[in-house]
Amino acid sequence: MSMLFFSPPEAPGVDRVQLSRLIDRICDEAIQGGTPLVQALIERDDAARTEVLTESGLILLADLIYMSRNLLERPSALDRPEDRLTWRNYKQFTEAELADVISRSYVDSLDCPALRGVREMPDVIAGHKSSGMFRPEAWWIVDCDTAAAGCILVNDSANGMHSDIIYMGLAPEFRWRRLAAVMLDKVISQAFERQRHAISVAVDRRNHPALRAYQQRRFVEIRSRLAYVKLKSRS
Repeated sequence: MSMLFFSPPEAPGVDRVQLSRLIDRICDEAIQGGTPLVQALIERDDAARTEVLTESGLILLADLIYMSRNLLERPSALDRPEDRLTWRNYKQFTEAELADVISRSYVDSLDCPALRGVREMPDVIAGHKSSGMFRPEAWWIVDCDTAAAGCILVNDSANGMHSDIIYMGLAPEFRWRRLAAVMLDKVISQAFERQRHAISVAVDRRNHPALRAYQQRRFVEIRSRLAYVKLKSRS
């Protein structure tokens, strides 16, 4: 995945038509060079950038809500973990196992569904690792009985003393069982023990079950942005 940054269309000396053409060309060359997608993040009320990106052929991927919870006080778990759950961190599973869990969690997911199948799973995992500072001790697969139910992956911010939930997902057959709440309690507690000051996450506004889970864990919205992408053709 590549990130796109560009000059404000209304800045002095910027030709909006030429800017749109340049963005279109840059995106196409990146995709032809092997990048599966190019992404741009803009503020929700930035009409000028929205128009330029649309004119350049990018599509709206998601309205992202950025949420955070402070960790100044010791968190208390609101849900008792089920006895049938076991936890494995990155040192206790293979990337092939993680890829399988993530792939199953994509089924009927409300989190950026347009990305489904765009990237190969090794690229997905590599992208998650490169988001901030990779913390293998905070990457978890949760097993219910003998089956891998889902995963939650947490990295630390490159600058500062907070952690970021990079990805959380459950296989369809394990949703609606409050496992998301238990998973969040796990990483919130771990982040506190590692003396992080806060833990954050970005959520697709359409993903109402995830939003409820975060809100119940006292995450609050701190900003929102629109994610636009140009995707590699699936043909």
